[in-house]
Amino acid sequence: MGDTAAQPTPDLAGILARLAVAVESIGTTVPEALAPTDAAAFCGVAPSKWRDMNSRGLCPAAVELGDRCPRWSRTELRAWLLNGAPARSRWMNIRDQAMRRLP
Repeated sequence: MGDTAAQPTPDLAGILARLAVAVESIGTTVPEALAPTDAAAFCGVAPSKWRDMNSRGLCPAAVELGDRCPRWSRTELRAWLLNGAPARSRWMNIRDQAMRRLP
């Protein structure tokens, strides 16, 4: 066996701090309202599958931001996925019950 020099352990906190500064400096933001292709990607399905799910009522309803401009809430999609991605009618019941429990 040859001599191997010990490799320094990267300082993860330092790397993450530098990454945060770099991302902030380029003005990257994460949108809350997702277009159909972005909603599909967020949920891990193809855009064609997302369109099919939407037309069949198998995903949360979109918010229309104008004529033919559907957008899905990233927060709602995350909650929907965490609840097992139920069909829209079931999801609306779950969401409404949760909203009633809020102070």
